[in-house]
Amino acid sequence: MFIFIFVAPEDAHKISKYKVFWQSTDNCQKHSKNWKLFSSEEKQNAQTRNTYFELYHLIYDCTYQVDVATVNVNDQQGALVSINFTTPPCEKILVKGSIDLECPVGGT
Repeated sequence: MFIFIFVAPEDAHKISKYKVFWQSTDNCQKHSKNWKLFSSEEKQNAQTRNTYFELYHLIYDCTYQVDVATVNVNDQQGALVSINFTTPPCEKILVKGSIDLECPVGGT
């Protein structure tokens, strides 16, 4: 499961990159019985020069906090901007094409 985030800063010409951090805010492992998943307790991080980023290692039916910070051309980090979102349950995911989605045992 992937989620894209987009940022649109007013002073984009002064920004050299973005730091992105994301972590679940609840116990998402309750949804992962008999399902091999990445640990939701680990804070993930990445850097990008783009104004969008594709989050990865997400778990179905889980709430996440995403923090984004700008880094200017002098390598100084700006303030974090945060947003929370919840991924949909597995059975609510619509798949295009011929890929079969294997939901975890237990329905979510």
